[in-house]
Amino acid sequence: MWIFWHLRYTLSPVAAEIVLSIPITFVVAALWLRILQRFIPYRKDKTLPAGVGTFFLFGLLTIPLFFVLSIVYPDLRVAPTSLIAYAWNHVIMVGILEELAKWLIFALVMHVKKPLRSPEDGVFFGAATALAFATVENVFYAGYYGLNVLWVRSILTTAGHMSYGALWGFVWAGVTSEGAGEINREKFPWAIAAIIPVGIIHGFYNTSLVFGLGAGILVKAVTLILVIAAYRYLLTHSPYRKFPYRESALAVEELSRALRFNPGSRILRRRRGMYYMRLQEYAKAEEDFRAFRSGTGPGSRALELLALLSLYARDRSLVDPKTIDEVYRSLTPGQQRALIRDLPQALRSNRPLEREVMRIFAGKRERPEAHRSRSLRRVNLFDQRRARRNLVRMDEAERARREAEEREYRRGALSESERRRLVESMARSVPADRERQ
Repeated sequence: MWIFWHLRYTLSPVAAEIVLSIPITFVVAALWLRILQRFIPYRKDKTLPAGVGTFFLFGLLTIPLFFVLSIVYPDLRVAPTSLIAYAWNHVIMVGILEELAKWLIFALVMHVKKPLRSPEDGVFFGAATALAFATVENVFYAGYYGLNVLWVRSILTTAGHMSYGALWGFVWAGVTSEGAGEINREKFPWAIAAIIPVGIIHGFYNTSLVFGLGAGILVKAVTLILVIAAYRYLLTHSPYRKFPYRESALAVEELSRALRFNPGSRILRRRRGMYYMRLQEYAKAEEDFRAFRSGTGPGSRALELLALLSLYARDRSLVDPKTIDEVYRSLTPGQQRALIRDLPQALRSNRPLEREVMRIFAGKRERPEAHRSRSLRRVNLFDQRRARRNLVRMDEAERARREAEEREYRRGALSESERRRLVESMARSVPADRERQ
């Protein structure tokens, strides 16, 4: 702390404020980058050649580029004799010029690196580029107006710059999503045209400060609503969205396009494999499932099971149903429930195979006794009572299921194998019920 006070009283006032503001502004920028990084959907599944940190570092070049543009840019200012003239100056000479400087750096990185793995990524990359501009700008403002301005600028003004970048990042992502961010001559005019409306919004915010900070906050709120709407729109066109199985052909087409630029995506390959199963293209489904099967985690076991099912669908003689049963038993209860939920949809186009596979899985879920020992080991002393209540509910559900099967048995609706299984289950349950009593 003494270093800051020493700098403040030994340097000139402007130089001292600038030097002291640098660590503050960059710490705030690091926090903003962390927030952006956390909000990127499926970020761990994407192989990004350039992330928000890269766009921030290149975005630091926007300030010298802005100074160059301000020299070559024609001077269209008018005397600020009225509110309209004041707004004109801030829209033409500030808003559009600043957004142009940020956009040029953003466009260069996007076109060269091609980091767009999903359309909504463009919103975050544009915001990161604008964050760099706002960070350096905050340093200059602290030098002229003092460190006190950082409290407002680090939050309100920085968020405003990021929202402006998110808007033209949204447009860029919308026109270049099929090329992972690379643009061509036909789409370039649409991408650069986004600077004009965003620059107008920027100029309106600067003009609104004439009426006080409240008016500026209102403009920022409207801008944030536009950003959220743009982001939600891009999510509806993301390859990570879940397609209904009746649109499996469309899903395979879009997932294949996304995998050209993101071949390391485990999620996209698994989903494409499920849609291939619905289309009865089992060889392609097996290829997708085996692409990331090498591993020891539970996710690898689930992919191994799906690969076995695809091979079993192609030729019953190549896979023993007992092997499928063993792999299924090694999965976690959550994975078992997910398979029971998704497989009927994926195999709906092949009803005999669906019934055969579900017959293999029938009755293979972990019994309540296994859940009892596992849950009691995991909970602490204060959760024992809650765990016992859950076990009672599980026993009641098991008893209700058994009674329903008994009613089906009396009506003769069960097959011979299901009858034998029910009789064995009833024989095992009688001593267990007596022991609990």
